[in-house]
Amino acid sequence: MQCTLCSRAIEGSYIHYKKSGWNVCSSCQRLPVCSKCGLPVVGMQSKEQGRVFHESCYTKLKNCALCKSKLLGKYVVYSNQTMVCANCLDDWKSCEICGIPVHGRRNQKGTTAHHPQCLNRALKCVLCKSLIDGPYYLEHKKIFDEERVICRSCYQRTPTCDFCFRKIEGSTHDYANGLYSCQGCFAQAVTSEQALPAIKVEAIQWLEAFYPQMGLREIPVQMGLIPTSKLSSLLRNKGRKTRLNGVYLYKSKRTASRVIEESHTIFLEEGLPWKSCLGVLIHELTHLWQNVTLGKMRDLEEIEGHATWVEFRFLEDIEHKIQANRLFYRQDYPYGTGLRRFLELEKRLKSPAAVFESMKLRSSLGSKLQENPRGSFSVKA
Repeated sequence: MQCTLCSRAIEGSYIHYKKSGWNVCSSCQRLPVCSKCGLPVVGMQSKEQGRVFHESCYTKLKNCALCKSKLLGKYVVYSNQTMVCANCLDDWKSCEICGIPVHGRRNQKGTTAHHPQCLNRALKCVLCKSLIDGPYYLEHKKIFDEERVICRSCYQRTPTCDFCFRKIEGSTHDYANGLYSCQGCFAQAVTSEQALPAIKVEAIQWLEAFYPQMGLREIPVQMGLIPTSKLSSLLRNKGRKTRLNGVYLYKSKRTASRVIEESHTIFLEEGLPWKSCLGVLIHELTHLWQNVTLGKMRDLEEIEGHATWVEFRFLEDIEHKIQANRLFYRQDYPYGTGLRRFLELEKRLKSPAAVFESMKLRSSLGSKLQENPRGSFSVKA
């Protein structure tokens, strides 16, 4: 039997390495041992930190990701398989985001470190622009078509716009009625009744295009702007908790046989942005059409669902996505449930005009709509 290393015949004691199958004579046993595989080293060898390696074993050693030295002692493997030696863990400050040490940032009290790539991927508050390292809030992606990340501090101390319902970024406008407005909504706010005639013309033009038989152009309608707190006082049900954006009122004087005097009045919430104000007015004009065309309606979900459906179609048509999405995802009765009821009806009947005609038909047949004298009272929230 020969020695695997010196190829001489083995006389006397020897060592057999089971894993490699080597047989090493007593003379070769005095050779240095490879620190990786534990076998004696003969011929070409590599040294690192006083340790000896076979050339092939040395090339297989892993390197520290920071200092590039061979990992011979203790080291840490991070979740992304980054390996860092113990020396670098002591010398360099860890990234505040991923926890891996940042090469070039010495450990000093009161300082922070980040990898550039981590900063690019990090969650940042859209309001204060700071990195988020704790609980945070997401604005509803389905409603706003984007996820805005807001840190807990900003979420708790920043007011919400009462018109677009987003946390206010930048300066805040505080109305006397206790409502807050962001810059965008404030710039488009309808605060003067002088703007109402133009808004009415635009609303009726859209309604006539949506349903040509609407017939509202010749009906005299009084209009006004009032704070939301006073809108609630116009209702018969003054305990209502829903914030109102508009109210339609109908008053009439009649004899036993006919109406001798009637009036239609629409009040809109003061401060609504132009597009939202248009949507609310279209909602209330739909109530006016219901009253004039169908008479007194009893089914509240049908009353409000129909008007909300028309408003929703308008907001979709002008691509006012935030307000349209808010209506679509409402779950309350009668607005949210009524809207879904009419969206399903439109899907079955294939056209908006068919929805209006179906309501007129049911009214004439007395199904769900009763042939009572006109006197409907409708509200919009």
